[in-house]
Amino acid sequence: MLGLEKDTQGWSVSDQDSGAVIFPVVTRQGYNGEIQLLIGIDEQQRISGVRVTQHQETPGLGDDIERRRSDWITGFDGLGLDSLSPSGWTVAKDGGHFDAFTGATITPRAVVNAVYKALQYAAETPLPISSQEPTS
Repeated sequence: MLGLEKDTQGWSVSDQDSGAVIFPVVTRQGYNGEIQLLIGIDEQQRISGVRVTQHQETPGLGDDIERRRSDWITGFDGLGLDSLSPSGWTVAKDGGHFDAFTGATITPRAVVNAVYKALQYAAETPLPISSQEPTS
């Protein structure tokens, strides 16, 4: 469901107040091939962050998925599976919530789809998320 070719490891992270699971996701639906992501999901099954770790998208168009080029990727922060209707988990060109880039709809469409699938996975799979109790 996460697009991985083999079993892989995610990470459980926490501090005194909250916890999250960060796991890799791969979508093969990018314009020029695979887009590799790290997606963090917190205790309330909301996105704590999404970052692109590798891609081959077109410079100046599809590479706006990178945080250093654009803040577009931060638009997922705080969203949960039920934050939008299922049809909202698409790009605006398809009637959804997320903007696409001029001349590059395939790339954001692939990322939105991958994030949505990750949230669905988290809803169906027990994730090892826990916050630590403060110590006295």
